[in-house]
Amino acid sequence: MWPLEQPTHSARLTFNTCISRVRNAGLAARLAAATDSVVAASSEFDRAARHGTLHQIATHEIVAPDITVEEMERVYTQRMAKTGAPGRDIYDEIFSASAQGRCPLCTQRSVTTLDHHLPKARFPALAVAPLNLVPACADCNKAKLTEVPTRAEEVALHPYYDDLGAEI
Repeated sequence: MWPLEQPTHSARLTFNTCISRVRNAGLAARLAAATDSVVAASSEFDRAARHGTLHQIATHEIVAPDITVEEMERVYTQRMAKTGAPGRDIYDEIFSASAQGRCPLCTQRSVTTLDHHLPKARFPALAVAPLNLVPACADCNKAKLTEVPTRAEEVALHPYYDDLGAEI
């Protein structure tokens, strides 16, 4: 695994950018009301990753006050990952952060996607949190799927927080 510099964009900026063009006024207001929850979840992720306790973060199905997993997944797919989306520039910056476009997890294949270190289906508040998004090849992205670590030994290595030196 190759270490990577952490993304420069904050969770607040990224989330606000992603939801900036929501046309449905009710949904826009609900998403804006969830901003503090998204920021708090990203801060919790950062603290836990630094201390080796990512396995202790609780899964959740609602982003306070009332945003569903499906709505947060759409923020990622329609408002960040989609070409022309308001958050696409941030997506592209994270996507291209790895040297020579190689997957930092396996160091073998080309980056083809962003991997959610903790799956967005189980941690929807982290769906667009830059610290939870890692450039990866398709194989490494699919290796974890929606698995949630329950012990420290089960937490996958994270290129923003773990440095193995010259080890591959």
